[in-house]
Amino acid sequence: MKLKVRATLKGGPGSGHFGHAGRPGKVGGSASGDGSAVESDRFVYTQYLNFGGPGNKNINNRTTMFINDYIDADIEHAMIHVPPRVFEYDVGDEDGIRLYLDDRYKDGIIVHNHPLGISLSTEDIGAAVKYNLRFMVAVGIRLSDGKKVMWSMERNGDDWGMEWPDGWYNTMNDLLSESDNWSELWNDFADVTGHIYTEQVIE
Repeated sequence: MKLKVRATLKGGPGSGHFGHAGRPGKVGGSASGDGSAVESDRFVYTQYLNFGGPGNKNINNRTTMFINDYIDADIEHAMIHVPPRVFEYDVGDEDGIRLYLDDRYKDGIIVHNHPLGISLSTEDIGAAVKYNLRFMVAVGIRLSDGKKVMWSMERNGDDWGMEWPDGWYNTMNDLLSESDNWSELWNDFADVTGHIYTEQVIE
């Protein structure tokens, strides 16, 4: 997932490589020209629903349906849920996908697929930090063994306790670029920061 959200974030070091080697323009996308974000003409569907809260069964059903539909998709798809009422769906193309986020997405949850079958990127976590999301979730067919997997980072507390961008971003980019076990690195990151990382095989 490559960040470019309402022109307020720009991909940092490793743009177009970390998390999605050779496939620039992931969620948040890389805008063309001078680097400013442009409004996407791709399909975006927003539905406002009167849910009782994040534990509502309908929310779980929608998340399950999204994962089943897109876990093995060749291009990225994303679902954003901001409890209790907002769902947004976005689908990209061969050039990637853009999400336009702002402060209204605080405490939200982003679920998206990773076609390359790898864990979260620094850009994924950067979006969570910048907009104080509660969860950042990626799903995919794990590259190492072909299993269906969910990777997630959950905020522990009211905020992430760090800035975007900051030193952690460059440090993690360097570590991830040299590692074939991203989950181990994100586990270490979670231990240091106090947040919650999980890698779960989906049955």
